[in-house]
Amino acid sequence: MVPKTLARASSGDVEQPHSPTGLAARPENNAGLGDVDKLVGGGIETPNAKSSSSADAAPAPLARQGTMKLRKAQKEAKGSEAMGEWLVDWEDVMRDDKAQLKVRCGEWAARRGLNADMHTGFLDCSTGRDIVDCYELWVRLSHLIHRGAGIVQASETRCASEVGDRLFLGGALAANAAHTLKALGVTHVLNCTDDLEDAHVGSFEYHRLPAKDVAEENLSVHFEGANAFIRGALSDPANSVLVHCFEGKSRSATIVAQYLMEWTRANLSDTLKGMKAAHPDTKPNEGFMRLLMAKEKALFGLEESSVSEKKVRGRGKPQMRSCPKCGARCGLSAESVKLHIKKAHPTMGM
Repeated sequence: MVPKTLARASSGDVEQPHSPTGLAARPENNAGLGDVDKLVGGGIETPNAKSSSSADAAPAPLARQGTMKLRKAQKEAKGSEAMGEWLVDWEDVMRDDKAQLKVRCGEWAARRGLNADMHTGFLDCSTGRDIVDCYELWVRLSHLIHRGAGIVQASETRCASEVGDRLFLGGALAANAAHTLKALGVTHVLNCTDDLEDAHVGSFEYHRLPAKDVAEENLSVHFEGANAFIRGALSDPANSVLVHCFEGKSRSATIVAQYLMEWTRANLSDTLKGMKAAHPDTKPNEGFMRLLMAKEKALFGLEESSVSEKKVRGRGKPQMRSCPKCGARCGLSAESVKLHIKKAHPTMGM
């Protein structure tokens, strides 16, 4: 179905093709209607339109007074034949679209057994207000999309753990949660990675310690710089600090642990217990634990660390398992070794 006004607006008598989606072709917006903006009162704003009060205002999540403007246009169109025909064409298009969408919604609901709970009030073709109905539905869907985007962003964040007075610990998800960090009062961020970008430059004061999460990394070379940054930030009672790495387990936990030992004068064992109570993910790798033990002994003049060697040995990330026959690296589990042997050495009795 091609609306009459569109056919008149086209060159010659050539019909406009249907859209790729199978919906009827749309009338040209304001085609041949010089007074349409006056009738509508400046046009109908979309959910992405900006407030007229400020050019720098944030996009409005919903259109403003769109329904009232549509109704006003329909009322005032009675005095304009061209405007009246244009609106009639759009009513025809919207009525067809509503009917198609109602059928599709019904099919979707039937496949999921939701027939009794499915309401399609805005798709009722007997209301006589098809343009307004479609507009109202579009506004509500736009609102849902706007909220859904916020939910998606929230799923990519996590709340940091307060492990000391105004001192927070977390991973990349915590570092990405700008609104949460501001609510916590965080003003400074210590990034303990060599690859993660600072997520909100301009919102917080950043400092980076480029370190890898491997046992061989000499993280102690960053202790002094990290402590200077944290102390400097916390010297102002209005400031709080987030220390983060990728997972919030090893690099950042090590930096926080050595700082807390120096600041609170608690031994390493008690420091780690307190951190784990607030942030259960705390788990420095074996190499970092040995650096912490060395700092504890130097700090308190001890010959032995408060953490036993037995608890430290073998800490860190799981080690790759090797094939006992050919030495190939198979994976992290015993099952991966069995699978390798079955494929590469079928004659071995395993």
